[in-house]
Amino acid sequence: MARLVSGVNNSSIQDGLYSYDAHAVDDYWRRSEGRRSNYSDKFRARVESTYNTVRNSRLFRATLASVRKLKNAGRPDVVRQLLDVGSFQHAAPTMQRLLMASPLLRRMKRARQIEGWQGSWVDNNVNAIGDTDHSYRQIYDGVAVKEGDRVVSTTYAMSLQDSRQFSKHERSEVRLSMYNMCKIIEEGDDDPTSVWNAALSKA
Repeated sequence: MARLVSGVNNSSIQDGLYSYDAHAVDDYWRRSEGRRSNYSDKFRARVESTYNTVRNSRLFRATLASVRKLKNAGRPDVVRQLLDVGSFQHAAPTMQRLLMASPLLRRMKRARQIEGWQGSWVDNNVNAIGDTDHSYRQIYDGVAVKEGDRVVSTTYAMSLQDSRQFSKHERSEVRLSMYNMCKIIEEGDDDPTSVWNAALSKA
């Protein structure tokens, strides 16, 4: 049964109902902060608990997954910078392969902390990570990276076909996407590699 929330000139509710994907609940919560301060700590704690329950419920996650799937449907299989959770969750196969070259994602996948585009991405070399990963070498060939207190640049021995498969711009787009994904993972909420919008595992 559908339930309609109504109010008198309540722009927060209207904006919450019609905003994009995850912002629906989050925007309303943020904008109502001033009104929440007028109530007791016990009441605010109860409201916050209810908010977190809704935000992490299976129904909410499933609904959000459907919205994100529709929003990202029909996008071509090209290399491009990804910005938000939905674009990562529904990344095209080529971007999935390149993003999984991230040592962080590799470690999290092995620890079962992320889904890693289960059923779509196939790990052809389960022991590869960093320098030993074919896609990683393509992305970071000749790129300066920080290792501890040092900044190093490695040139990898690759075939001409592998070295020229992606342009400098495309390789840069992948590295920027990896950075954006790390920021999403730091937030500790949605799994950016789950098409079902699963929560990140705390294992």
